[in-house]
Amino acid sequence: MQLIGQTISHKAFGKGIVTGCDKNIITVCFPAGDKRFLYPDAFTKHLTLKDSAVQEKI
Repeated sequence: MQLIGQTISHKAFGKGIVTGCDKNIITVCFPAGDKRFLYPDAFTKHLTLKDSAVQEKI
């Protein structure tokens, strides 16, 4: 599944763009800087993709 380039939302950091994906870590670029998250765990707790169809697949 292609996550790089997807728009994402985080409760504290706001909107960001996925800039990297390496095994079980994704990197998201937020206005406050880059943040790394466990994949796919962060999608059940912290992150929401703008594309709901992709969110459901995760």
